[in-house]
Amino acid sequence: MLDSYVLRTYGRDFNFRPQQREVVLDIVNSFFDGNCNLYLLDAPTGSGKSVIAMVTAGFLTEFQMRGYILASDLMLQDQYERDLKKYRLGWGIIKGVDNYNCVVNAEKFSMGECRLKNVSYEEAESLPCFSDCGYLYGRKIAIKSPVSILNYSYWLIQRNYVEDKMQENGRGVPFPKRDFTFCDEAHKVTEIVQNHFSPRIDDKTLDKLDKLRSVLEKNNIALVKHRTVKIRTVIDSLKKETSPDRIFFYLKEFELILSDFVKAGHKLKEYTASKYPKEVTVPKEWRFYLGLSDWTKDCHCKFEDYNHIISQVGLEKMVKNDQGETLMFNCLDESYMMERHFHSQSSFKLLMTATMGEPTDFLKNIGAKNAKYFKMETSFDFEKSPIYFYPKRRMSMAQKEKNFPWLQRKINEILESHTEENGIIHTGSYENTAKIFSSLSDENRKRVLTYQNSQEKDEALRKFLSEENAVLMGPSILEGLDLSSEKSRFQVFVKVPFPSLGDKFVSAKMNSHPGWYDWKTIISVLQGVGRSVRSEKDWAITYFLDGCLTDLLNRRRSSFPEEFQRRIKVIREDI
Repeated sequence: MLDSYVLRTYGRDFNFRPQQREVVLDIVNSFFDGNCNLYLLDAPTGSGKSVIAMVTAGFLTEFQMRGYILASDLMLQDQYERDLKKYRLGWGIIKGVDNYNCVVNAEKFSMGECRLKNVSYEEAESLPCFSDCGYLYGRKIAIKSPVSILNYSYWLIQRNYVEDKMQENGRGVPFPKRDFTFCDEAHKVTEIVQNHFSPRIDDKTLDKLDKLRSVLEKNNIALVKHRTVKIRTVIDSLKKETSPDRIFFYLKEFELILSDFVKAGHKLKEYTASKYPKEVTVPKEWRFYLGLSDWTKDCHCKFEDYNHIISQVGLEKMVKNDQGETLMFNCLDESYMMERHFHSQSSFKLLMTATMGEPTDFLKNIGAKNAKYFKMETSFDFEKSPIYFYPKRRMSMAQKEKNFPWLQRKINEILESHTEENGIIHTGSYENTAKIFSSLSDENRKRVLTYQNSQEKDEALRKFLSEENAVLMGPSILEGLDLSSEKSRFQVFVKVPFPSLGDKFVSAKMNSHPGWYDWKTIISVLQGVGRSVRSEKDWAITYFLDGCLTDLLNRRRSSFPEEFQRRIKVIREDI
């Protein structure tokens, strides 16, 4: 049956890669056996996870099943979109709303004319712009499609917040629970759920609320009962309080404040719809205030969800995480969050990743107990892709100052041995980036691209991908980059990418969940090493300059794939 489906759908020129057909059959049989509703696929880079997901999902639709394929980022969604077009599958694919522009006022869709005037999705179908609207039309196709490709965040919103609100109002759910949910890059799912339900307050929060209040009261639209002095007191108390009881009290107070603004925001949209009828474009100034109204609604949702979660798991699971200008609140009980907001919202789940680590650790960290597990063997030839490991010099806090001059010299040497090749340097921090850059020779400095924030990072990456003999150096480039072939022939790890213990959530999680910290680090190592070897014939040389990797290998060797361990070539330089 599978072969017949593949021939009809993908044509005679389609050929499975090694083990793909076996995996598809095993997933489908597991789905119908009903013995488990969670399938873990440990699939190395190049094994064709997207093809496995598409063929399996399409084959299940032959049995009148419906489902979702979830992607972790836009780059992966774009890859699926290209595959859908290539094989003419006709499935729906929808991204976050602000990846689309309104065809009427050219703003992001959340600030589009129909959104500003509170036009329902049903009413929007009668608008002349509907068929040209990428979001509205794409959403409709995705709702009707037997398989819909969404990103995790969009799916979480639909399966949790949107469904709850629709059911409260007695309306149909646009994206209901389906027969299966396939998750690509599944090692990210717990972090995505955590971030999705972690509310934040920053230095601009009070200013935004004040500006919204000003326009509401100036135009006699609504009176906000919570005054600025009360809001400032609550925010200041959240920053200063250390007692869990008091922190939770003020969290609920802030939820009430936001609720007041949300109600006023509804009146602002009603006022806008009456003041600017369908044929009149909403002025730019009003778009700004309506944007603030939407922001308060999103902010309120996060605090409402978080407060409910903490009320269920207990105050001891609450973490106040002060990150400079941003105050964030996390929940230590990720098992509860995963069960309530992810597992219970799916039927049969396929979780695919190239960096799972130990399967039992992975299961524990996603809040699951039982699963079917399948490990695909890599088809890559790593003969030309060694990992040169220098174990004698550690970059721990205690030894970093002593060893950093050696590291600076070594990076200069590495760059000089790869003068005609592109590469990347994982520094782990902006501080390390600056210190290394300042020590580079004039010739090496000319080809190294650095950045100080996410915007500069995007610009540096675009430049890096368009130049020859360029080197991208900085933190936070361990995931999401596809640097195949000549895009990167070498990569350097300045230090083992341990999560920062300065992050209070990381510190609390490490203390409450033994093994999590090592597992998280191993996933980052495997992700980083995988940036530059993307296909069977691809190759790249990796340099690991931090001897702290020894500790990780000794403690958790079984968590590293055998092919990773075989690639390690220990370089024992004298100190």
